Amino acid sequence: MELNNYICRAKRIDNGEWVYGYYLKRNTVQVCFSSDDPKPKHYIIYEGFCDWGLEPPLIMTEVDPDTVCKATGKIDKHENKIFENDLLLITFPISIDVASIDGLGAKKYEYQTMLGKCVADEYAGFVCINKVADQYRWWYTEDCKDEIVEVVGNIYDNADYICPTCGMPWNSKPDTENKTPCMTCGEFI
Repeated sequence: MELNNYICRAKRIDNGEWVYGYYLKRNTVQVCFSSDDPKPKHYIIYEGFCDWGLEPPLIMTEVDPDTVCKATGKIDKHENKIFENDLLLITFPISIDVASIDGLGAKKYEYQTMLGKCVADEYAGFVCINKVADQYRWWYTEDCKDEIVEVVGNIYDNADYICPTCGMPWNSKPDTENKTPCMTCGEFI
């Protein structure tokens, strides 16, 4: 297993920007009794910059625990790392049988796109999920070829791609002028 799969990202507490590194949940105060409930802090740890010949410092940046996302170990068609809670645009071919002039069968390919959310699954690892007509559509990240997957955002920075009622991604960016319904719950914007 690659260590890059343990890389996480989260939004900094101080300025809301993304930081990448290793996740650490740490109690900042030692307590004597179990009834004492210390509030743990959440950090991303990464290497800082240093001059030649010196050991790089480790930097601990406090982050919002609700935004911690694990790396999947996969990349998209633009070589962007794919993280949990990323919004993925998946373009996949659909084979259609068509008759040819000489009577032999031929295949024509059309392409369909689907917007999904990358989530962790305890059995399958990371999957991309979308729910249409009460059926979940799953794409296992191992089955997706890098050239058909594109990271188009995440659920934190692109809340307009997420239905506020059911939390599933829209099939495309909602059209506020034409009142696009959610394909999962049917709710209009």
